[in-house]
Amino acid sequence: MDTSDSNSNRSILIDCQWSGDQVVFVSIGNEFSTYNNMNSEFEFLDEGNNYIPFSDLTKKKGIILGKFFNSEKLEYLLIELFNGQKIIYKRKSWEVASNILPPYFCNNEEIFAAREYIGRTIWLNKTTNFLYPTTSSFFTNENVAFNRFEAVKVIDLYLFYNGGRDRPIWLKIKSLKEDHEGYVKYNMVDRREGHFENYYFSSNPFSLDWDPTIISEIKNGKILIGMTKKQVQLAWGNPTKIVKKSLKADRFDSWLYSGFFPSIVKFQDGKVSGLEN
Repeated sequence: MDTSDSNSNRSILIDCQWSGDQVVFVSIGNEFSTYNNMNSEFEFLDEGNNYIPFSDLTKKKGIILGKFFNSEKLEYLLIELFNGQKIIYKRKSWEVASNILPPYFCNNEEIFAAREYIGRTIWLNKTTNFLYPTTSSFFTNENVAFNRFEAVKVIDLYLFYNGGRDRPIWLKIKSLKEDHEGYVKYNMVDRREGHFENYYFSSNPFSLDWDPTIISEIKNGKILIGMTKKQVQLAWGNPTKIVKKSLKADRFDSWLYSGFFPSIVKFQDGKVSGLEN
């Protein structure tokens, strides 16, 4: 099938992993609604730089027909809206490298996967009182705080983009203790290593046989000699870097944390043996 890019160059439409997927365009934060680049991300097929204001796409649905390349080898997605209009989107280099959809719409597969959480209890991690808080992963419209490690119930989904490269899927949550609600970013993958953190835990992160003092220190963001790696990870999050100092797994290694003081947690046989600056 032939199609055209914005420069009227002819190209061949080919299948991609999302061909045939139904997608829905998400809502965007107010701070993005006036950005010029948000209004030049999508354009009508064969109409040459006829850009579409993103507000015109919000909550609309369509089908991904495939992808194509222009004469400069730039990759585009072709989407047919349910009203029959065909629009194109030029994929960003990081989207191609990560092999993910743009953060402005979701397909049914990821929405259905997230819906599995509705009715379940989760334990929050990256709330506003996290060690390095960010409003891009948790927010509430109420003047009541949610605490890190708090157990909450998932009551719905919210499709919303407020910046960043994560998928624009949020879990709407309700406190088990009070009648207030908030939103936490959906975990697309379970992040166990590296700088990025899970936004929540799918099961109680604290083992029943842990000493209450250890649990209290974890909640306060403190590290104690003798803590396990899981306990350190709960207290401080994923390390920025792991340095192995033995051929035997977990015999001697160190976890480095950028921006922390002290910044190095040393382990021997899987337990904290010391802290260094």
